[in-house]
This record gives sequence, C-alpha cells and structure tokens, in this order.
Amino acid sequence: MIRSAVAIACGLGAVGCSERIASSERLVLADDVRRSDVTTVPGVTQSREPSVRVLRRFRTEHDGRTLPLFSPDGTRCAIQASTGADWAVRIGDPLPPDGMDGRIETLACDEASWGRPLARLEGPWLLGRGASDEGACIERPRADGGRDLAVLRWNGELRMIAEDGATNAFGTLAPGGLAAWCRRAPEGGDWHVVVQRGERRRVLPAAPGSSLLMPTIAGDGSGVFALRLDGTALGACWMPFQDDGLPAVDAGVRPASFRPMGVRANLGVAVRAMDPQAGGGASPPGRGDLVVWSPEAGCCMWWLPGNDMQPLGPRSMAALAIEDGDALCTTPEGLSHDRLGVEGVTRTPLATEAWIPRRSTADPRMLMAFRLLGTHTEIAAIRLEPPGEK
Repeated sequence: MIRSAVAIACGLGAVGCSERIASSERLVLADDVRRSDVTTVPGVTQSREPSVRVLRRFRTEHDGRTLPLFSPDGTRCAIQASTGADWAVRIGDPLPPDGMDGRIETLACDEASWGRPLARLEGPWLLGRGASDEGACIERPRADGGRDLAVLRWNGELRMIAEDGATNAFGTLAPGGLAAWCRRAPEGGDWHVVVQRGERRRVLPAAPGSSLLMPTIAGDGSGVFALRLDGTALGACWMPFQDDGLPAVDAGVRPASFRPMGVRANLGVAVRAMDPQAGGGASPPGRGDLVVWSPEAGCCMWWLPGNDMQPLGPRSMAALAIEDGDALCTTPEGLSHDRLGVEGVTRTPLATEAWIPRRSTADPRMLMAFRLLGTHTEIAAIRLEPPGEK
C-alpha cells in the first residue's frame, strides 16, 4: 500500500461515487504485447531449473508507489492510478485540512478481456494490502483521525467493513469472508490487529506499549501473521486460527511462534518491511509461510513458523515462495529463482525485467506480475515452466 518495492530497494470522495469507464480509456498497450519471452540461465539446463514465459502485458496509469492488487484467480486487478496522499497519511495520519484527491481503477486480467477497465473510484481513497474474489481492500482517511475500511468490488460497488470512528488501516482480504487490519484510537496509541470472518470479529491486542502491525492471512487459511513493534524492536508473530475460525484472544500477547527481525525499527520501517509483499506476495495461496523484507539485512526473509527466518538472495526486494526454501525473487537486476541450501542461496536469473509476481489459484503455473515504470505500471501474465518443460 505505501511505497513501491523499487523505492525500498533504492534505499478519496464519498461512498458510492464509482462509475463505469470506457473500455479503452487511458489504456496504453506495450509495444511487445504479443511477444512471448523465455529466459533461461546459460549453462543450466531446463531439466534442473524452472523458466518463465511472458504471455501478454499491458500498461496503465499508476501513482508510482502503491502496489497493484490482484484477485486470487488473477482475472482482475486494482490500481492506485493517482493520489495526493503523502507518506504520513499513508501510514495512518489524518486527512489533511485541504483534503486529498485520488483515483483507484479496476481492470480485467483474463485473456478474453485483457486490460479492459472495469470501474473507477475517485476521492480520498487509498488502495489497501489485499484482495479477494469480491474485490480489493481500500481505506478512507478522515480529518478527525478516523479511517474507514471498505471493499471496492471489481464492478465498482462499495461494501463497508469498518466505519466506527477508529483509525482502521493496513487492511487485507482473503477467501472465505476473511479480513484483517490494524486498529487504534484516532488520537494515537498502540495498534491492535482485528480479524473478521463473515460477521464475527475479534480484536487482538499486543502487550501494553507494543503494537501489532501489517497483518497477513496465511495463504492456506490456517492463521494470521503480523509484525510486532516493541519500542524499536521488530519481530514477526504467527497466530493460528482456533476451532472457532479466529485466532485466540491472547494471540497477540502470546503468539504460537515469534521471531525477532531487528532492533532499529519504527512504524515506517514496519510498513516498508511488508509493503513489497502486498496482495498475496507475503503468503501465496496454499502456503502457510511468510516472506518479509528485512530492512537490516537488506533482502527478503523466508519464515516457516517454528523455524528460524532464512535470508533469500542479496538485494531481493520482493519475493514469492513457490516451495519450501524456493522463491521467485525480484532484484534491481530482474527476476530470479532463489533456492536455499546448506551452503547458502543458489540464484538462477529468469528475466532481466524486474517483475514482481503473484500466484493464481486458477493455475499453479500461472503468475500475474507487475513492474513499476514511473507514472505507469506494466501488468503481465507469466507462465512458470517447471524444470524439464519448454
């Protein structure tokens, strides 16, 4: 939601204002939209390493910072086309006195309707951190410090999730009516995590003086990850679902598993740690692990609860786990396949373009991917070819 992964590596109107937009408005196709590229490592045979094939791509307007969100099946996406929000507003501050302009657009990503705009929402809205089959999570900051949370359905309709006067931020969605976000009083204070399944909701506080931040619903639906900020110490928590389908009430204080990540953190650092993984990158469909960017290590870390965190390759600024110890990593040099081993990380370059991939539930070999290009983002459908296939 907050800043682009590329930036990290280098260092909202009234409800109901959405409308249909013309099928070709402001859509710019890439010159090589019909070209399919396959890149494999020189000297490494396809029988040992996967490869990627770019099937199709398009470009559309983008605010240059907020990461796109995709539906779990990869057939739709939501883009923050523009926003007047500064960094402070993005991490929870009130709406400025003079307000804020913004535009979020949804587009089709299925092959038949590839790149077709679906709807537009204008006003002081910010794109959140996750999407479901229903739509994308969005936030509306208010001048009094409160912040509302909603689902922007793919057809442009809105469904409110939280409109209670509190500051509700960093929201994410998952299949099965699951939602998770952070909540605090409008005047400030510690952040708690809220988990909702259907109509049932549970608030998970951390210990006094600590905050739970940036919740991520596990891709296999088994629980929720969150970052815990204790003063300047940052760590990752695992809070599994109980028999009632929600984490235990004291899960934020006594998580099932916890791993420290650094001792020089604040709210901004915590936001940057999870921002490159927004929209299903942190815990892909079917998986119960977490990928997080470590500000102190300067690379992505892979964590399976109950085990130590493992660093992925150097300069990895985003990553998508595909198997235990295997990930597709995005670096300034492009997309690579990183494999953890007893002697460290083996890296195999796959593409020279810095694609940030997301997995599709429709086909485990299909990836939706994007790369940020200043005032535009390029969206691509990519096929992951297993070892031994062309």
